[in-house]
Amino acid sequence: MRTLFRRLLEEQEATDHRAFLGRFKVAAGELAEIEDDPGLKNLEPALSTFQAWLYNGRFPQPDARRVIRHWLGYSIEQLWSPAPDGPLPGPDPLFGAAPPTTSRPDSAAVLHEMRRTADMAAKRARDFALGAERGHIGPETLGFLRDRVETIVTQYPRVPLPTILDDIAEAQDDCFRLIESGRARAS
Repeated sequence: MRTLFRRLLEEQEATDHRAFLGRFKVAAGELAEIEDDPGLKNLEPALSTFQAWLYNGRFPQPDARRVIRHWLGYSIEQLWSPAPDGPLPGPDPLFGAAPPTTSRPDSAAVLHEMRRTADMAAKRARDFALGAERGHIGPETLGFLRDRVETIVTQYPRVPLPTILDDIAEAQDDCFRLIESGRARAS
């Protein structure tokens, strides 16, 4: 599905991560000044995060949402909806005020948000586990990495690659981070 977010980035020639970051940082700087929130100036989405927004329809975190709304002038709900084929609707003057609705929330959107929250919690737990064995890589860390790789290997022949590509990249990232930290020994 081609979202309005993706269409707007295509029209602004900002689908390349570097081009996107340049425009995103400008918007983050502007919003930091407007809202007196200097933390926004340091906000810089990683390549994998940007690609998940652009191609997988993953919703950004709250601070990134604020910046994107400020930059593009549409609510997150509008931006992550299918892009219209014809002319674009006008930007939302309230930067993210969702139109009033009397219908029930879309169950797919609710499930998507629940999955994203669960993924974030799992990532926090993984980061804690990987950092808990300070000074060395012990059996807990190795067991955790082994389990992740086994899960990926089991899923790989059965699911489409885009479904597990983020998991593969994260597992690789974790391994490289541990090796580069100097905690791993050749033995």
